[in-house]
Amino acid sequence: MIKPRFKTLIPIFFSLIFIVILLAPIIPVVEVEVGGELYRFHNMPLKVEVSYIHSVEGLPVIEIFTVESSCIKLSRILWPGHGAGMPSTLDDIGRVEVEDEGSLYSAALEKCLGSKLMINVEYMANGSVRVGDNVFSGRVEIRIVRVPLVSYIFDRLT
Repeated sequence: MIKPRFKTLIPIFFSLIFIVILLAPIIPVVEVEVGGELYRFHNMPLKVEVSYIHSVEGLPVIEIFTVESSCIKLSRILWPGHGAGMPSTLDDIGRVEVEDEGSLYSAALEKCLGSKLMINVEYMANGSVRVGDNVFSGRVEIRIVRVPLVSYIFDRLT
């Protein structure tokens, strides 16, 4: 039999645990900040594609990043040829296998860059950063943050 004094403490104890679960920063989300505006993405892994025209060769380059719950990875680079400033040997991109995909070369890197990435395509020809279905230009900051469950639920509802 539980003493009356403990009967009143049990609901308080479980209420405190519930509050801690709601407010503790435990859910990873991706924040993208562009020009002072903040966007949140909840689905991971999240694909980020940076594309631009190479300044010397005048040809398109695509860099693909994958954002996971703990790491932003440079997953793949696609480029059109071995011109000035573009990879021309295996040493140029860290001894990874290069595939010829017809009009583009491709290298799968899977290199973790940390939990924060700043990309500035402001001065790149036709530079853009695609995050999911959203396309951004200029200075784009991507970071993995942990938010409380209550914030995550509120974001999903709005």
